[in-house]
Amino acid sequence: MIMHTSARKSQPVVIIGAGMAGLSAAYNLKQQGIEALVLEASGRVGGRMTSDVLSGHIVDRGAQFISSEYPLIVDLFSRLRIGSGELRTTAPRAAIVRGDTPRVVRFDRPLSMRKLINLSVLLTYWRTMRERLENLPARSPSDLSQWVDFDTETLDSWCTREVDQSIIDYIYEPLLQGRYFQTPDKTSRVIGAVLELLVLREAKMLSLSHGLGSFPEMLAAQLDVSLNTPVQAIEVTDKRVHIETSGRTINAGQVICATPAPVARRLIAQPSSRQQEWILSTQYSSSIVVSCITTADFRLPRRLRRVYGVLIPARERGAVAAISIERNKRKPAKGVVGQAVNLLFSHEAALHLQQGDDDEVVASAMASVNDYLPTLSSQLDTYRVYRWPMAVPLTPLGRAVELQAYRKHCKKHVSPIILAGDYLSMPNGEGAVESGMWAARLAAARAV
Repeated sequence: MIMHTSARKSQPVVIIGAGMAGLSAAYNLKQQGIEALVLEASGRVGGRMTSDVLSGHIVDRGAQFISSEYPLIVDLFSRLRIGSGELRTTAPRAAIVRGDTPRVVRFDRPLSMRKLINLSVLLTYWRTMRERLENLPARSPSDLSQWVDFDTETLDSWCTREVDQSIIDYIYEPLLQGRYFQTPDKTSRVIGAVLELLVLREAKMLSLSHGLGSFPEMLAAQLDVSLNTPVQAIEVTDKRVHIETSGRTINAGQVICATPAPVARRLIAQPSSRQQEWILSTQYSSSIVVSCITTADFRLPRRLRRVYGVLIPARERGAVAAISIERNKRKPAKGVVGQAVNLLFSHEAALHLQQGDDDEVVASAMASVNDYLPTLSSQLDTYRVYRWPMAVPLTPLGRAVELQAYRKHCKKHVSPIILAGDYLSMPNGEGAVESGMWAARLAAARAV
């Protein structure tokens, strides 16, 4: 159980934000013998990795999957003893739409993509991808700052020169939008290279039987977390940090600010360096997730009965960029009727509808997926709309370079405020964990 702690007068380390970055930082510090107080503005932990129960179905509100090739998260699973009873490997197949038809593929079996791409083009692409990545020095898919040599042009620019247009349209673009709600023309080639690495390593998609939100809850259960404690400002005086909350001030030797960048920017009165100011200016993509619970009569179309999700390329899509089929992520509890399907909006559609009412959002979602799930709208029992105006940090050209510069600066110039979050690493849950652990190591070294 997470305790609502009463804040002490002084703490060695205070962490603001109980998302994956903040919880990972606190857990790492605890492993080094340093206790930290975690302050969370909301009434739950997990940030964008949270789950709800709707009509007996577990639905993931934000993050939908974890990769088997995320080494830090997989290691945390082991440490938390999350084993086969809780960990679920999803159905091995996905679908990508072409010509209004979902084509079933397996990313670990490239020949299955011949349903999307000309075979000769596909074989050439696969061969050159293997040569390109297998000759690289070993590097982590967790840490964006390790990939500066790929941060030389946008993904679209590189693809236009190096691969066939069909590879861009039906592999890179739908993967990028479905996972990060971003477009190849505004995204560094780094992200494409990391996606390739995961494919080459035959990464499997993982979920948890009690939803991905159970993961941060297990972490938080071992930590000192104060919920419903919004921070109003952070001030530094005489190498001490003063954290202003409603009605009280908490003093700390160091603060790890593990909120999204726009929130951190509001809290920090004055950035301590050019590098910190640049990082705090990070922009985000948006999304909306509509969790749909169907009636008992609903049946998936035959070709989607064994896929965990559907990616809809820009050439084919309306508002929805991806569909997550919950029963193929995890089995519903015995006796639960109907099915759970998550519909994830593209960035542009989410921006347009972010302020719209729920009925408008759901109507747009139903119209977008009618070709693939034709009976969903008529057999929809209940739904819930989750709005994510800050869904994923953008990764424009030059971001890995700037991030590496920021991390080097932090090692040389001691500041009592350390930033953490997926905007400081890979733009996903693994990146959030990596940045939290990086921040914890830095704080621990300074505490000696």
